[in-house]
Amino acid sequence: MKIILDTNILISAIIRDAFIRKILFENVTNLYISDYILDEVKEHEDEIVKKSMLGKEEMHFLIKKLIKNANIINRKDILPFRDRAKRIIQNIDIDDALIIASALYIKNSLIW
Repeated sequence: MKIILDTNILISAIIRDAFIRKILFENVTNLYISDYILDEVKEHEDEIVKKSMLGKEEMHFLIKKLIKNANIINRKDILPFRDRAKRIIQNIDIDDALIIASALYIKNSLIW
């Protein structure tokens, strides 16, 4: 099974040295993350640094380590699935449309 990593899971792994971080440190070869999630993490960088009590350099190093084995999905590849994803998620959380689009793009995947 292919696993699409949600933004909240990545942020949780950055903020807390807990189970999620340990899983991501494993050699997980079926993990996928969209490049836009990295932009989203960057947008909230100051808040994440504050909550994690890490310096910015430490946080950047940790992110690289956490996603080192992940397959990066280019946002241009998921854009054709965006409208369908919006229809699917419209009554739940429209902000998650690109996560749904990633799952539509990566066949036989699930969202974590």
